[in-house]
Amino acid sequence: MAGPYWDGELETAPWAEVEAWQAPRVAQFIDGLRVRSAFHKDRLDSAARPHGSPSSLRFLAELPFPTKDDIRRSQEDQSPGEPLGRHQGVPLDAIVQVVSSSGTTGNPMFYGVTAADLEV
Repeated sequence: MAGPYWDGELETAPWAEVEAWQAPRVAQFIDGLRVRSAFHKDRLDSAARPHGSPSSLRFLAELPFPTKDDIRRSQEDQSPGEPLGRHQGVPLDAIVQVVSSSGTTGNPMFYGVTAADLEV
């Protein structure tokens, strides 16, 4: 990385332009998450989907964000191919590393990391 920015053009753009760049990408990710994870599909199907290609992130305020207890319950509801629970969003063979919380306030929570996650 040279200089103070990873992407100087994007990181120094006015917020409205950054949001207009982010919004359709976030909406596309959320649509994909509905397909990849039963846990997130159940939760997101009740949320309104942005129409067309959104130019703001206001739709995020309507999304049901999971709590630690939701993730813990998901982990308890494991099925074959989903040892991390129903919230697992990629196939098991795509997971190259597993990380966990310490479990200080309850059972530890486990998350799968893909090679693309590690690259970022």
